[in-house]
Amino acid sequence: MRKTTGILAIQALVVCGLAFGQVIVSSIVGHVTDATGASVPGARITVTNTETGVSVNTITGSEGIYSVPGLLSGTYEVTVEKPGLQTYQAKGIALLSSQTARIDAALVVAGVSQSVAVVDQASMIQTDSMTIGSSVTTRQLAELPTGVQTVDAFIALAPGVQAYGNSTNPPIGGGRLWGSVNFTLNGVEVNDPGNSGGVQVQNWKSGTNALLVLPPPSALQELNVQSGGMTAQYRGKSTVTMVTKSGANQFHGGLYENFQNTSLNANSFALNAAGKPRTTEHLNQYGGNIGGPIKRDKAFFFFDYSGFRRAFAVANQLKFPSAAMRRGDFSALCTGQNGTFVSGICSNGNNQLYNPFNGSPFPNNQIPDSMITSQSKKLMTYLPPPTVADTLGLPNGPFNYVSTSGQQSRIGAWDLRIDYNISKKDRLFGVFARRVADPLGVAAAEYPSTYGSRVNTYKETSATLSETHTFSPSTLNEFRASWGNYETKFAGINLDFDVRSLWPQMPDSLFKGLPTITASGYTGLWFDYGSGLGTPRLDVEFADDFTHIHGRHTIHAGVDETGYKMWNRVPSAANVTGFFGFTGSWTGNSGWPNLPRSNGNGFADFLLGTANSSQTSATGAYASWLYTRYWGFYAQDTWQASPRLTIIYGLRYEYQKPWRYRTQEITSFDFKNNKLVLPQDSTTPTLPPGAVAELFAAYPYETTQSIGAPQFYYQGDKNNFAPRIGLAYRPFNDQRTVIRAGYGVYYNFQPGLVGSGREAFNPPWALGISQAFTTKIPGRPTTPYMPDITFTNPFPSASAGSNVTPNPTLNYFQWDFKNAVAQEWNFTIERQFGNWAGRASYLGSQTHHIPYNSADLNRPWVQQPNVPIQNQRPYQPWGAIGSYLSAGKQNFNQLQLGLQKRFSGGLSFQAEYQFTRSLDNIDNAGGADNPGNWNLSYGNTPAVRRHWLVFNYIYELP
Repeated sequence: MRKTTGILAIQALVVCGLAFGQVIVSSIVGHVTDATGASVPGARITVTNTETGVSVNTITGSEGIYSVPGLLSGTYEVTVEKPGLQTYQAKGIALLSSQTARIDAALVVAGVSQSVAVVDQASMIQTDSMTIGSSVTTRQLAELPTGVQTVDAFIALAPGVQAYGNSTNPPIGGGRLWGSVNFTLNGVEVNDPGNSGGVQVQNWKSGTNALLVLPPPSALQELNVQSGGMTAQYRGKSTVTMVTKSGANQFHGGLYENFQNTSLNANSFALNAAGKPRTTEHLNQYGGNIGGPIKRDKAFFFFDYSGFRRAFAVANQLKFPSAAMRRGDFSALCTGQNGTFVSGICSNGNNQLYNPFNGSPFPNNQIPDSMITSQSKKLMTYLPPPTVADTLGLPNGPFNYVSTSGQQSRIGAWDLRIDYNISKKDRLFGVFARRVADPLGVAAAEYPSTYGSRVNTYKETSATLSETHTFSPSTLNEFRASWGNYETKFAGINLDFDVRSLWPQMPDSLFKGLPTITASGYTGLWFDYGSGLGTPRLDVEFADDFTHIHGRHTIHAGVDETGYKMWNRVPSAANVTGFFGFTGSWTGNSGWPNLPRSNGNGFADFLLGTANSSQTSATGAYASWLYTRYWGFYAQDTWQASPRLTIIYGLRYEYQKPWRYRTQEITSFDFKNNKLVLPQDSTTPTLPPGAVAELFAAYPYETTQSIGAPQFYYQGDKNNFAPRIGLAYRPFNDQRTVIRAGYGVYYNFQPGLVGSGREAFNPPWALGISQAFTTKIPGRPTTPYMPDITFTNPFPSASAGSNVTPNPTLNYFQWDFKNAVAQEWNFTIERQFGNWAGRASYLGSQTHHIPYNSADLNRPWVQQPNVPIQNQRPYQPWGAIGSYLSAGKQNFNQLQLGLQKRFSGGLSFQAEYQFTRSLDNIDNAGGADNPGNWNLSYGNTPAVRRHWLVFNYIYELP
């Protein structure tokens, strides 16, 4: 049969609100009654996964209530048996991850038929939870169209998500802030602890990035987005949960191919208007999966592979010196600008070149090959010739290098999942994943393919293991462990080029590649550096959830511990492979008094190796281990107070150890004493290993011990108690109407590269310091002045700038930084009408201690006219003090209206409308309007839209 599917506007899926998060097992609960409505105690309940044949048994309590926890997602059959009464069978129950599905049974006296079987689809509304969210099922993942096979498109479909334009970190339930959204895959987190606390590659909205860390939609059993009302089992104000498919007793699989080609693409409006052809772009995404039994009813496997190939061209328009100029022939400077040579001298004196070492003119503007430096000759092998014929290569002339540089991405990823039913009491599953992007991208815009590129790569290896042990029908334990190694490399394409082979004076560096060269009047000259070492990261997580059913109470208690390590390798400063600037002043004879002068030529200066400026990084590179640990403890009770009312309450406690550098190469600032603070266990500061002595001698310091601070300065936030409470009320004692409400406190994870890491750039460390050299030639020398910055002596001490500045800029990270805390409340009414369901939800929250960066705490509060700003700063001798404070706040209120039609009659339909009001004081550009009064920055949140309407449908053609 044919199907047509559509996603109109920016789509949203509205399914039942589910409790999703780190715990991915589900439950089936219910109430068993007889024909009179009386409770039936002692009834035998059998829950069977029809795909794997695994069964779980329990009995109803004294009030006819039962609960079967610890179930993996899948299709189930529930059988209810009681001697003397008909057996009840509910079939075709699609159970989602972390869902609590209600199957009530009414038994009648046994007659001719000893059993009654019904096809029972689970209720379209969530009858036993306080949460707000949605689930994207396997059908929707398979049939809704997407431009690229990635889960990011489906995350954008959920209630509470606003994904628009180029937004790379869209808000989910108002939780758009650092660390407020928790992403999990198979019950373990896949967050980026360094940048955003969101999905591992921060910009999950980007399709290519989503491919790096997450399986393709075809490999997922389901995708759940939870925007509010999380129970104590889960961290994060909002949660995105993904679960991979598992094998079953029947083999199943599929293949897909997504093909885009230049010949199939439309041209852009701009190119059409200019009468130019469309640019080259090829995209191929392909993959497949297969799952089935290893041993029937015992062991199963599922494997998926996805590949991604994209290639496109970027136009280059550059101004290069001509081929003749590269040989030292600059005659075109004269003849190409209405001049002639008379006895080897240009009639237009401004275009005559001179020998800077003796002040004499170069006859016919010809530089002898013997004067062209070996360094220049080596670098010119990387400079392609002009592509436009009959161009003179004049400075500031027309573009003479016009070409395209290819950009490409190649990604390969696979996942293997094994499920093993060890016994009736033990179930095990494990997932091993490998993803490689090589290259992730080649950014060659506006540069030739021989240099100026970034060959970025990404590699990930991860493993997850989960074991569920059943002690009794009322007691079970789920244990999970995960290990992940992630590495990103930002490498130039000339890593085999060592700039120290040209200039041994360069400091050693982790970074290799060509130096940066500029010459006045020309564009796109050399710029290329990188490192093949990469920035690896290691995450290790252990979690345990213990469940016990006691009468009407389902009690959960557990712990989650995660450790993070990041090896951060970045350039210590700009131009880590060196910089040389050429203006043409030397070949313009600026060093010789009482002799003719001209405009000279910057590229001619380059050939001679006579620069006006040079620069090199003081230390070459910055590398440091950054690490932290996170602990979460919780206890929770789900109380079926009556057949109509379920109450959920619990308490969670979280603690995140402050991020630390293993080498402790950081310096903080003490506003009270107006001094820099070194993490040392002595009262007298001493020069730390690896620090710059002149920076240590130039400024005042104190130690953490002398001010009574922890040795590593930062104090962890230990007051993170998070109560959660909610209810689900079924006023008509059925599964068609429910009123749900909840309240909770949530703490955000503090990312590692936000705040504390910036203090590694404070004195006395050399990070961010570049040693700059500038020619000391006077404007009008009275005696001959020889070039002082040459390729022979590129970094002369007489031309060096000082590392010590009188008013250094500092970075300050709040020593008692608080984890952002949100109080959230929600209220929902849901009603099912046959195959339709409607929902109205209110979601509100107040968040405090949000990270706030870029605020200068050393600005004068009242500025005086005609007085330099530096002289008015309250803390001297310091310049701006960029701060990272937990001082932000947000107030969020949202109305959600949802409508869903379950797939029937060949049609499914889902729609979501949001009316949102969000106010905060952290979204203004450039930092706080006034750090002394944060409320002056309080206003509408630019990233949140007031109105948001999205919907999708699937229609099966007859």
